[in-house]
Amino acid sequence: MMKKCLEKIRSLPSLPVLVVMLLAAAVMLAGGGESASGDMTAEEKRLSRTLSSIAGAGECRVSVWYENESSFSGTARPTGALIVSAGAGDLSVRLQLMQAAATLLGLEENQIAVYLMEEEK
Repeated sequence: MMKKCLEKIRSLPSLPVLVVMLLAAAVMLAGGGESASGDMTAEEKRLSRTLSSIAGAGECRVSVWYENESSFSGTARPTGALIVSAGAGDLSVRLQLMQAAATLLGLEENQIAVYLMEEEK
């Protein structure tokens, strides 16, 4: 029995490849802040609507990352957020988006990235 287990372990890819495979699987299972279909979650949609209402922000899209769900608490805490905004080219808008997201998600500002949305062609 032990010999079969050792043979299976030896047949596995090298450790770095295995780590990358496990991380990719975790991201796929967690959705990386997105649902399996690639659409925003209900919370991300709510945040996007709220942030879009900030003067000058324009259209916003939000992705939120969560820690691994704890079996003790049953809920996962946000660990980071990405905001893509049509108005993020304006430094004051960018700062307001970051501050609002930090308040809404309970994050530090250094856990939030804000980028300018690409213009439609």
